[in-house]
Amino acid sequence: RHTEDDIIKLYGICDAIEAAGDFDERIDLIFRFHKTVFEATGNTVYPLLFNVFENVTKLLTVQSIHDKAPQSFLPEMRLVVAAIGAGDGALAHKRMIELIQSNL
Repeated sequence: RHTEDDIIKLYGICDAIEAAGDFDERIDLIFRFHKTVFEATGNTVYPLLFNVFENVTKLLTVQSIHDKAPQSFLPEMRLVVAAIGAGDGALAHKRMIELIQSNL
């Protein structure tokens, strides 16, 4: 379901997270990453939940990564993108779960 542009966009967001000097900017980029993953994979359910619970999700995200450098979670984000790019939905799902669990 993804396009090459989706993959380029996702890697670009990862690069922007790494370069971001401001914590709030990094949080916004992390949310953009997840929303772009939803779009790239054709997921129609999670975006609805994500939008409904955006404030709670953002609060949990802030609490879980406030003391982490981007290098601690970016490799996992890039593994998610690589799995999507390879067209391996099961692996992408597994990588996303690993990303979320490692940052709780």
